[in-house]
Amino acid sequence: MNKKLLSVIINLIAFIFVVMFYEIPMQVDKTYQGYLYIQDKDDEGEVINIRLKGKLTRNILTPNVFEGVLMINNKQLSVHSLKAGNLRVALKMKFKMNYYTLISRDEYGNTVLWVDVSKDFNLISGSGDFHKIEDRFSKELHYSFEAPALN
Repeated sequence: MNKKLLSVIINLIAFIFVVMFYEIPMQVDKTYQGYLYIQDKDDEGEVINIRLKGKLTRNILTPNVFEGVLMINNKQLSVHSLKAGNLRVALKMKFKMNYYTLISRDEYGNTVLWVDVSKDFNLISGSGDFHKIEDRFSKELHYSFEAPALN
């Protein structure tokens, strides 16, 4: 066997090993202290505890996929990655966006929360229908959160 063929085989084996290792799901378990903002009522917000737990499946050419749970003050919501509509959008999501967009849906398929989390999982923000999470929140007000809190 000549040296050139041996080199190609070794490189191919190394490439396959790297691809297999890259696509092993990464476990995520992050805790944040954030702030819940209320639309037009800056003085009525509150400090909240947020925990994001799940697995991130990394893909070579398509966007990574996150599935797990988001806990806000111990209220648990299932979240998953937003799916790309077509190949162009998928490639943009994969290579140009520096965050993952996660959504949580209720039992009827309606979106409850939109969540953006940085690709390093150090920053998280979101907004949605908090009255579907806890009864004490109003249907008429818009709520959003951010962690770590900026103020």
